[in-house]
Amino acid sequence: MYLFVFLVITLSILTCSFFIILYSLEWGAKRANEWLITMLLSFGQSILVIDPLKVFLITAIISFLIRKPYDDETLDFNDPFTGALVSNNNIAENDGNDLNNDSRIKGKDLKSFNLKN
Repeated sequence: MYLFVFLVITLSILTCSFFIILYSLEWGAKRANEWLITMLLSFGQSILVIDPLKVFLITAIISFLIRKPYDDETLDFNDPFTGALVSNNNIAENDGNDLNNDSRIKGKDLKSFNLKN
């Protein structure tokens, strides 16, 4: 069965290629080269510019239409990201003795926090 499928695909590719070559011979070298350059540029533009832009725009539109608004009932206050968004006073609770091992500010630049006024 696979051999038949591969044979049909190969024959269709060869048939298309045959007619493209015949048309290019009929047009002449200059027009055939212009047509080939136009096809390659159009194909490259489609793959590199148009298709990624369509994916980005469709994703942005769908995510904008489907998003859920935030409210206090659905927020998980035990989640570290949500907790940081809701209350920013958790860093001020530190006494300033062991800033390097504090898990609440680990990985952040210590100079950006003005803990000792």
